[in-house]
Order: sequence, then C-alpha cells, then structure tokens
Amino acid sequence: MGLSIITSGLAFVGAANATDLIVNGSFEDAPGVGWTGYFKTYNYTQAYFTGPPIPATEDPGVRYSWRHGVAEGNYGGPCPQVVDLTAAVAIADIDGGKGQYTFSCWLASYGQPSSNPEMPYLTAQFFDDQSAQVGGTVIIDRVTGNGFQTFADGTTTFDTTTHLHDWAQYVRIGVVPPGARTATIGITHSPNAQLSGTPDTYTDLVKFDVDIATVAAPPSIGDVTGSPSGFSVDIVESVVALDPATLSVKLDGATITPTSVTKVDLTTKVVYSLPAGTYFASGSTHTVAVNAKDVKGNAAASSQTFQVIIYSLLPATAKVTPDDSKRGFVWRVHQNPALASNDNERPEQQLAGEIVDPATLLPYDNLASPDAVGVAIEAAAPADPTWAPLQFEIETVINMNQVAGGGNGFFKPDDGMPGIPSQKNGIAGEIVTYLDLPAGLVTMGVNSDDGFRTKSGLPWDAFKAVQLGEFEGGRGAADTLFSFVVPEAGVYPFRTVYEQGGGDANIEWFTVNPDGTKVLVNDTANGGIPAYRASLTPVAPYVRSVSPAPSVRQLDAVSSSITLSLVDGTTDNVDDASIALKLDGADITTTKDRVGNAVTVTYAPAGLRLPSEPHSASLSFKTTGGVVNNIQWNFRNLKNLVLPAPKILETFDDYPEDSQPPGWTAWNFTAHNSDGRDITNQKSESYEDWVLVDVSHITNIDGSSPYRISKGQFIEIDGNTVELQNGNPPGGTWPDWLMSGNVLYAESDSRGNTDSRGGPNKGQTQFITTAPYDLSAFKDVVISFSNIYEQNQDSLGSVEYSVDGGVSWLPVMYFLEDADIKLHADGTVDAVRTFKDANGDTSSWVDNGVPKGGNYGDGIGAPITDALGPYVVPRINDGDVEGKRVEVARLDQAAGKADVRLRLASLGTDSWYFAIDNLAFYDIPTGAEPALHIGRNGDSIVITFEGALQEASLVGGPYTPLVGNSPLTLNKPDGTKFYRAIR
Repeated sequence: MGLSIITSGLAFVGAANATDLIVNGSFEDAPGVGWTGYFKTYNYTQAYFTGPPIPATEDPGVRYSWRHGVAEGNYGGPCPQVVDLTAAVAIADIDGGKGQYTFSCWLASYGQPSSNPEMPYLTAQFFDDQSAQVGGTVIIDRVTGNGFQTFADGTTTFDTTTHLHDWAQYVRIGVVPPGARTATIGITHSPNAQLSGTPDTYTDLVKFDVDIATVAAPPSIGDVTGSPSGFSVDIVESVVALDPATLSVKLDGATITPTSVTKVDLTTKVVYSLPAGTYFASGSTHTVAVNAKDVKGNAAASSQTFQVIIYSLLPATAKVTPDDSKRGFVWRVHQNPALASNDNERPEQQLAGEIVDPATLLPYDNLASPDAVGVAIEAAAPADPTWAPLQFEIETVINMNQVAGGGNGFFKPDDGMPGIPSQKNGIAGEIVTYLDLPAGLVTMGVNSDDGFRTKSGLPWDAFKAVQLGEFEGGRGAADTLFSFVVPEAGVYPFRTVYEQGGGDANIEWFTVNPDGTKVLVNDTANGGIPAYRASLTPVAPYVRSVSPAPSVRQLDAVSSSITLSLVDGTTDNVDDASIALKLDGADITTTKDRVGNAVTVTYAPAGLRLPSEPHSASLSFKTTGGVVNNIQWNFRNLKNLVLPAPKILETFDDYPEDSQPPGWTAWNFTAHNSDGRDITNQKSESYEDWVLVDVSHITNIDGSSPYRISKGQFIEIDGNTVELQNGNPPGGTWPDWLMSGNVLYAESDSRGNTDSRGGPNKGQTQFITTAPYDLSAFKDVVISFSNIYEQNQDSLGSVEYSVDGGVSWLPVMYFLEDADIKLHADGTVDAVRTFKDANGDTSSWVDNGVPKGGNYGDGIGAPITDALGPYVVPRINDGDVEGKRVEVARLDQAAGKADVRLRLASLGTDSWYFAIDNLAFYDIPTGAEPALHIGRNGDSIVITFEGALQEASLVGGPYTPLVGNSPLTLNKPDGTKFYRAIR
C-alpha cells in the first residue's frame, strides 16, 4: 500500500546481499550510539502501546525508543543519523541509477489518545558530496497508511481506529538518487498529529538497506505531501530522462491537470493547488495516483493516500486595521482561590462576574494585585467593582509565569504574570491581540499550566468566533498545537482565555515554523508574527455570551435558564426594545437587564427541562443605527430541575455498610490488591465491587475536593429550592440534597491496577444492577440521582436501564472525557468509534476466557450503534467540581413496565471514583411547557396559565405557590415579581 512500484526487472533491496547502514536501529545500545540526537528507551515490559508487541520473529530485542529530538528537551526537530551510501554501493552504480534502498521500521504510540495524540514520523533525505539535498524526502508517517505493511497482530489492512496506537510495520522502496553520497535518517513526531507535552512516539527496528539493482531504474515517485489547499509530489529520474508527456495524475479517481510541473536537476516537482478560496475539508483523506515513464519507456506508478491536517478556517471578513503604534497584547486577570475548577467555562464566568460567593451572594472578589506589574508596561487600575478583572498592557511576548524567572515551557526564563505577585490559585486570564498573518496554513501553539482556549474570527462574539485550539483540564506545563488557514493576508483579532486551578501557573503563545522550530508571537526579531493590542476598526454590536452554548450534543456545562449577553459596539448600540427570542419556534417572554454597555436577556423556563433534550432558538434585534440581526442556533444542556415528590426513593441508608442493597447484583473484574474486607481501606476486597459506604469514610476522597459543586443548578424538589454554587457550602460538609448517610460507591484511584494474585484483570471494572422496580402504574418515567463523580482520562461511568428483566439494556447516560468522544463532521457523537476505538490505558479483563476491555464499549450493556450518541456526556479530566451534580433523565420505554432495572458500570485505571445517592423515580408528563400569559387591567395584572402558578421576587427563585385558578387577577402587586406555570 502506498509503495512506488519499480519495474524493469529490478532486484528489490532486502535480499541477502543488501547492507543495512543504520547503527543501533533496534535501540538496544545506549542513547548516543548511532544517533546524534536525543532519545530514551523503554523495555517491552513497559507496554505503553496498545495491542501486542512486535512479533518475536522480527527480533525486536528488549527495548524500543521514544522522546526523539535534536537534544534533550528539544523536540522541535528530528533525532538524526547520517549514513554513508558509498559504504554499500559503488559511486558508479549510484550515479548510474542502480542504487536502491529499502527504508523500514516499526512504529507505535502511547495508548492514551485523550492526552497523548502524537504519532511517530521518520524521514530519509539524500545529499551529494557538497551537502546539497538531491531528490525528494522519503516520509514514513504513522498517521497514514503510506508504506504500511502489517500490524503486530497480523492485520494487513490499515486503520486508525482499532489499531490506533498499535505497533505497525512500514516499508518504503525506491532508487538512490544519482549524485547522492549520504543519507540522513530522522525520527520525530508527526506534524499531522497533535502534540501534547513530551512526544510519546515509539520506534523500533529502523533499517536502511541499500543494494545494487540489475539494470538502471525507471523514474522514482516520491511521497505525496498534502495540505488544505492542495498537494505536491516529486519524481526523481535515474540516468534516463523523464518523458513529461507521459505524466498522468488522478485525485480521488478523477484525472486532474497539475497547477505546475517544474524540474530542477533530476527532480520534477508536480504541484496541484485547489482553486483560490477553496480547501480540502479538515481531516479529510484523499488518494493521488501518479503514472510516468522515462524516454526509454520504463514506467513507474504510485497510488498514495494523504490525510489533510485538522484545521480551522478564518473568515476574511474578520480582518481589521490595527493601531500600529500599540504593539503587543491586552491582559485581563482575576484571581480567587475559591475558584479552582479546571474547566474553560470557569474563567469566562469568573471574568464576567457570574460566579457568586454563597456567603455574600455577590461575585467573588478579585484578589489579583494591580501593582504586580510583571511583564506589563505599567500597573493596572484597581478593580472597580471589587470583582472586576484588572487590565494590563503587554508590549513584548506572552511567556508568563506566576513566578518571574521560572522555567516552565519551552521559552526560558519566564516573565512575571501581571496581577499575580507570587504563587496563587484560581487564576482566570484573557489575552486580546490582533495578529498580522500571512495567507495560508499557520501552525500555532500554547504551552499552559493549566487550561486555555484560543479563538479568532470575531473572537468576542459567541456565534461568530472561530475556535482554534483548546486544552481543558488540569496539567503541568505542556504544548497544545493547532492549525488554521488564513484565506487572505492581513491582521485578524485573537482572544485566548487562560485558567489555572492550583499549583504552578504559566502560559506561552507561539507559532511553529515549517522546520518545526518555535517562535513566540510578537517576537519579530526572530521571525515571530507581529501582534497589536489595539484596533482602529469599529466593532459592531454583538452577542458576548449565550448559555446554554450552541451545541448538537450534550456538554459538561448546563444552565437552568437561557441567558444571552448583548454588547454595544464602538459606534452603534443595541436597541434593547427590539430584542426578541424564540424557543422551539414559539415566542417566549424574557427579562432584560442593562448594565453599562451590555444588556442581559434571560428566559427562566417553568417545569422540568432535561439536558439531553434538543432545542432550537432564534434571536432577533436591531441596532440604534437600524441594522437588523437574526441568529438561529441549536442546543441541548438546558437543565431546570423542578421535581415533585418522588414516587420511589432509595437513599441506601437502611442497609449496612460494606454490602449491596438487597436484591441488587454486583460483579467485578477488578484487580485484587489486599486480602480481607475493610470498609475503611480502599485497597481491601470491600472496594472490588460497588459497595455501600457511609460518607464519613470518604470525606476526603483521595485527597480531592468533594464539596465543590457545579455552578448554576437550581433544584426544586417538592417545593423546596436550592441553588448549587461553585464553592464549599457553609460548614464544609456534604449538602444533604447531594449525599448523606450511605452512598453506593465505586472506587478506582486508591487501588492498584495489577492483580496481586497474578490474575488477568487490569485496573478496576465494576458492575451492579438494581433490583426490579415496578413502574406499571407510571405513565412518564423520570429518574434522578445525586452524582458524585470525578472523571479521569481513562475512565467510563455508565448508567443504563432494562425493561425486560435485564435481557437487554437501553442507554441513560455515559460519562467520558471530552477528548475520548469521537464526533461526526456535523458535531454529533460518533458512538461507534467512541465505544469501539482502542484505548489501552483503560481497564481490561477476561470474562469466561474471553479477553475484554482496552476500549469503553466492552463495559456497556446496550448494543453499540450511533443511537447511543445523544446519551454520551463529557466530563472534565480530573475535574473535582463539575461532576458533582444531580443527574436527571427520562426512561422513555419504562412507562407501564413491571420489571425495570438500572445497570451501573465504572471502568478505569487509577481513575478517581463514581458514587450515587438519592435514587428517585418520578411520573412527570412529557409535552410542551404549560402556557403562561400576563396582561394588565388597570392597576391589576391578569395571569392566564396552565397547571399551577408560582411567584418569586428573583428570577432564580425561590418560587412559592399562588392559590387560585386561571385566569388569576392580582391587584397592585408590590415590587418586582416573576411568575411561572408548572405542571
């Protein structure tokens, strides 16, 4: 697959008389032997790859290599080895076109795609006696199937799903270009895969065999190099000239005319460019077939595939005119240690003053220091009001650390982070700049500790921003690279939001040159992209934020109301009276609250709203200058918990600890750690299964933060309303509505992954099914439960239900890290890949002699089809806040059934925990929300409604019942009142 086929009766390299010129290609010798660059090795007993090791018949030895780079800590270029071609083939044979090579290797990568997406990449370049390159570069890229031969398990069909991180053998065969005297073999990480921190790319058995062919070779067709805008391929002549009239090129089966065909010495470069303004789809795969002959009729043919890099496309309409007198960046910062969740919505909310301190009911104060200048030009004005972000101006680069002079990231030493005088926790930052970009593909990177999100287009507009790159969650200083296409050269606005939860804090912003070197943005002395901190182009009124966010799938962030923030432009304003909102095609009544240049529009729905339910919305508004704006979007994640008293409630408090509820069935494939049962020891046999445990025994779950709760959920159960806040509740104990007494608990993090008795189970795999529930009298079944869950990059939490006594299972919700959730092109979840793709770092086990695990699908009961996609719910890796919430879902097929059971699963390897409490069943009708209309009659208001009517002084409640039937007349109500109808 993907090989250049050499004809004319050539004797292929690899025969017994071929010479392997690579020294230490099996990496059995110490680093430094053979290779002049840097690498490290693992023993095969350290199987960080997925699938089996390289077959013993290949003689792989005991080690494989990783961390390839120019030098220790420098992974911007390849780890090289130079070989002398004349040591294997005479100069006359090389120049006569008879030298042939076979370039081969075995490649794998870390079986943890959520945090280690990088792949290995090998190159071979030929040089003459003057050190000038001759011929093209031969590439072996683990991302593609070009040159692929077999996987270690014997599968010979290439894929990037089941075998994503497995060992794979690659072979490239070709002609040594006439004039070549040396070849340089390089090992690095693929530019066609993302990079996260240190490159976890594995290589073994690198060989470069050189031999003499029996006759002069025909033209040699090199590798196809693709980009979003086209591709190129080199054709190298031997001693016989190429006949350009015979050149034929096909793209995806259709004959095309190359954009250019140029010849330099022996190399003919064929270039095809798509029409201006058009691009290959991001991540798409294409096939290029090339046929050519030399003037003697010797033919060469090649069919290769290439995958377009994942990229975003900037709109040319976003270009601005910068204020070229103001180079650099604007940095806005807020810091408060109470706000320590590692998610990228938290800094947005923190900077906007949307996270409220439950003790004061006001936004958390900004504790950042205006006098901590750091790398900024000067001190900032004090926060006004006290929660407002501080604003600094930076005219140099973004290479900031909360400890000035620190050495995090690639660029050292670090500058001081403005506003942060020393090591602090709970940092939220915003960087705004305008970058002068060339047309074409740009690769950019952010090194951060912890998370970030970078946008362009109109980056402050919730609907018109183009997201470029993101890392969500906690991490040490590490790179995230991303690519985008600039359609027209010019200056474009950029915005990066940064967050740090605890520990170290740093951020550096850079671009990556074609040769792999990095340069900080605005470091123009070293070729960096110029940055400006101000623009002369007016900004039109825009929508700064919308919650829930536009999405066709479930997200980790939910909202109990629909809230939009509209902001005035620089020369035109929002006409507040013109704002109108529709939900699912119906007009809805909103509240509008203007503060300064922004107006907040809120719709608080009545009744139960589930985050899994899909919605459509439309917003229309005019500007004071008469410009009409109409915006439509789809979303889920509207979560309004208005619940009646449950008809069935299980609190788990009536049963002894260290057991399961009567009638429930638990089983596990968990690695045994310690003999004996001990509910106070999480390594004991007590925790091999789901188990009942009193909350007093898990007060400090693995040293984490169990009392932090996801923000912005209002829960009303039987008339009692509670708002969940992002912070420790007063008293520092579990709130009763979340968990109390006993909970049903599955532990992973405190347990070892290796079975101490030598059993086959790796990690923790725990299942439990409930006793049957009789729901035969229910018409519309809703369940809720208190969820105490913390996601890990290798874990799955699963909830399913059965209506046939456990014979078959239906989806309720599946918790996974967002990076493990595969998506279709339209943004919906590709459930088949999500559950079937290999993930070697999660649990594995043997069930009745059948190996299972290494993926998430083996842990669920429902059939794996795309129908599961709407039930996949992201949770943030190591997020000790956002997984603590009350979950709610409809069981559509459970109504009227006498035997309904739930199935809980927890899979992981050192993967935190999953616990539930307060499992409740309700009978709540589906259908449209109850009608509500408010009219005026003199000094009175008349309310027409369906169901029951409730009243509150604040939009978020608490709401109290109003006695009376519809229509209800209220005479001269005092103050501001909000009303809602519920069924």
